[in-house]
Amino acid sequence: MRSRAERRRVGEWVLRAALFAVLLVALWRSLQRTDTSRVARTTSATAFSKDLERIVASNAVGSVDLATDAMPSRADRDALVALRRNGVAVRWNGSPPPLALEATRAREPEARARLHIIGGGAQVLALVDSAGLLDSVRAGAGATVDAASIVGTVRVGAGTFAATAHAPKQETRRAVLVLGRADWETKFVMQALSEAGWVVRARIPAAPNVDVRDDGILPIDTARYDVVVALDSSS
Repeated sequence: MRSRAERRRVGEWVLRAALFAVLLVALWRSLQRTDTSRVARTTSATAFSKDLERIVASNAVGSVDLATDAMPSRADRDALVALRRNGVAVRWNGSPPPLALEATRAREPEARARLHIIGGGAQVLALVDSAGLLDSVRAGAGATVDAASIVGTVRVGAGTFAATAHAPKQETRRAVLVLGRADWETKFVMQALSEAGWVVRARIPAAPNVDVRDDGILPIDTARYDVVVALDSSS
């Protein structure tokens, strides 16, 4: 006959085994529930903002499959990043058209906006700014459009897709200094620069140790001149 201590020891082992079995069953059930409850949500770029509330509200969504039928907005892109960082897989599918837009400023004093567009194939692309239509263009392998002025963001659209850009701010141009002899070449260069809108300063040797110079001429420095044009050895 077993002693009371032996019976207690056997009872403790039985209880430990039962507890271990219960824990294994609970773990197995939790894993099964996780595997079956995590589902994939299919949506599109145009419908994502409407589906976002349901996606966020449900703990069952494990991944989002996004059909790129349009360009997602900045807010939608931020929301997709937030979902991915919180454990929801984000997958993209579709074939967006290749499209790129760059906005720069011309170096001339009027500083026209210069817009470089690539993409769209043979499709006519609408080029607009915040105020309205600027132009339409077939970009294909590349096209450049000059605009006298633009308002806000520039956008080029191909169907439901678009590329955007911001032109640099217009900067005040400094003067151009022309150095050359008193001849037709110097005269024509100065005239062409003036017609293009530049403020022209000149220093022209008229005789040995005698120069004809502009009243506003200043020492040569990048703080005073954008360009120095040296036409011949007299400079």
